[in-house]
Amino acid sequence: MPEKTEGAQGTKGAEGTKGAEGTQGTSTLVRAGEIHLSPLSPFNVLLVGVGGQGIVLAGDLIAGAALADGLDVKKSEIHGMSQRGGSVTSHVRFGPEVFSPVVGEGFADLLLAFERLEAMRYA
Repeated sequence: MPEKTEGAQGTKGAEGTKGAEGTQGTSTLVRAGEIHLSPLSPFNVLLVGVGGQGIVLAGDLIAGAALADGLDVKKSEIHGMSQRGGSVTSHVRFGPEVFSPVVGEGFADLLLAFERLEAMRYA
């Protein structure tokens, strides 16, 4: 179901950010069971948070579910200072055919943030 979003700085939706002139964009909320894969491109999930929140485990669970559905899956994580409460990211890409495990900047179909500040960093 499309949802309209508008803010003081403009709008951000499926078409991207628009100017503050009042043009409205749409964004789609993803609900369980409603992910529709494109036959040409993979679905990109970016999980972000801080050390100890289970980011890597959540990425493993998503990758395992996609693999169980018979999809090609690639996964990558970055957890350099995770033991000290530092930033942790997990990239999961799945679809008919996936070549790279890293979600490019601005190409996440789903951003799953376990920590508010990390959500703002990657939004």
